[in-house]
Amino acid sequence: LDSRSGSEVMQIFQDLNQNRGITTVFVTHDPWIARHTHRVIMLRDGKIVTDREVESPLVAGEAERPSEAEALEGVFRDVYYSGSEDEYN
Repeated sequence: LDSRSGSEVMQIFQDLNQNRGITTVFVTHDPWIARHTHRVIMLRDGKIVTDREVESPLVAGEAERPSEAEALEGVFRDVYYSGSEDEYN
C-alpha cells in the first residue's frame, strides 16, 4: 500500500478495535505500522524475542509518515526501552 492507503487502512483497524473491541493481528516488517499498535511481538528465527506494549501508539491519520530510520527509532524506544530486561533473551 502507498502511505495514504496504509493510513486509511490503519484508521479502519483502529476504529474496529476502539469502537467494537475487535482485536487484529498484523504481521509486518514496517516499523511505522507497528507504531500504531498497542503491542509488538518480535520474532527471530521463529522464536519470540520481544513481547512488549507500545507506550504511545500513533493514531492513524494524525501522524505524517517519518523516514524509515525515524520509525525504527520509535519502535526501538517503545519496545526495547520501556521496562525491564526482555524475558525472552
